[in-house]
Amino acid sequence: MATENMLNQMVFDCVKRHGQIIDRYIAKELSLTLDEVRVAISELQITKKLYTCDMINFEDGVEMSGLLCRISGYAPPLPPGRKSQAASK
Repeated sequence: MATENMLNQMVFDCVKRHGQIIDRYIAKELSLTLDEVRVAISELQITKKLYTCDMINFEDGVEMSGLLCRISGYAPPLPPGRKSQAASK
């Protein structure tokens, strides 16, 4: 099992890689339990590295609640390609 700091860093890196992600998808991607992920998320929230909001969505007609996570103060880079003239001003 990973140490607490390694676990927190793995969760942080996963959220950064995706821009925003739901906690159950973090658990699935990192092969961790949802409880382990939520503990890491709460510790990252205390240090103000992550912020979350409660989210309810439906998968195959079943209501699923979870935490939507984002990195504090991080904006992912713009995708490559042309930008509209209004956006460049």
